Amino acid sequence: MRFAEGCDFREFSRYLAKLGQYTAEGELDRLRRSLESGRFNLIVFRENGEIVGHAIWHETNTEEHRKGDPREKEDKEILEGFMGKGKDFIELHELWLAEGNRGKGYGKQFFDFFEEHLRRKGYDSLVYYAFDAAAVAICRKRGYKEAYGLKLAGPYGEIETTYVFYLRLRKNLELMNEDDLSFKICKMPDDFKSAEDGRRAILEGLGKFINSKISNMGPAPRTIPIFIRDRKNRVVGGVIGHVFGGWLYVELLWVEESLRKKGNGARLLKMVENEAVKLGCKHAHLDTFSFEARPFYEKHGYTLFATLDDYPEGHSKHFLKKSLP
Repeated sequence: MRFAEGCDFREFSRYLAKLGQYTAEGELDRLRRSLESGRFNLIVFRENGEIVGHAIWHETNTEEHRKGDPREKEDKEILEGFMGKGKDFIELHELWLAEGNRGKGYGKQFFDFFEEHLRRKGYDSLVYYAFDAAAVAICRKRGYKEAYGLKLAGPYGEIETTYVFYLRLRKNLELMNEDDLSFKICKMPDDFKSAEDGRRAILEGLGKFINSKISNMGPAPRTIPIFIRDRKNRVVGGVIGHVFGGWLYVELLWVEESLRKKGNGARLLKMVENEAVKLGCKHAHLDTFSFEARPFYEKHGYTLFATLDDYPEGHSKHFLKKSLP
């Protein structure tokens, strides 16, 4: 069984027709528009390339189903009892698996996939209105909180007494109640975009703080990337420098092994230093491990000013600096 986000709507509508769902006039077209607009999100279950199940989910909150459509009093009270007032959450709006594929553990596989899928997207809470006995059993087994008694329409329009299930997705968060702050550990590579966005926000915040404390920052902060490329346009060496506070920080310098001891590293170092001088830098600093290139940097005028021992264990990290011409 494979779970995938979205699919061609013509294929999905043929699958729905076999189930006898969304047959009322205009109903299928409304679903299509909701999916195309991004208000609804679709996950399909595939086995041997065929759609054998689906789930539809969307963002919502404790106040309204969607903008301008307030929740019923009982529904709102149940949701606020789970998570408090004015909270956003994800609703698993619809979940269906073809009868021939039930009882094979696919429901559990879907919830494993779906819960992790939402965590990766950074969502905090999940609600599922369930009336099917198998779905109820799965939610209970997975530790969802539950409430009972809402009367809602089932997939064929029939009125069902429905269980409301709630799961806090990000259990690894600590909450500061007075400010409702969350602390999240990003798991790479799945949270790469979230981590990069967060890193930019931190750098921006730190930059504003530093600028408020230092009247003369020197040349404007910037990065100096210089690369060596071969005839196939492959990067075979390079240096990354950063200008800040009148200093050049040589963050990275690397040359492919076959090109070493030919002056390429020295040329890269000189180039980045020259660019920094043009920008107004008067000093440079860098760090290197004991198994890397300390002699190389000392040969080019850098002097040791600190060493961090046993980093990593059995090795050292050296910190060097240099006055630029």
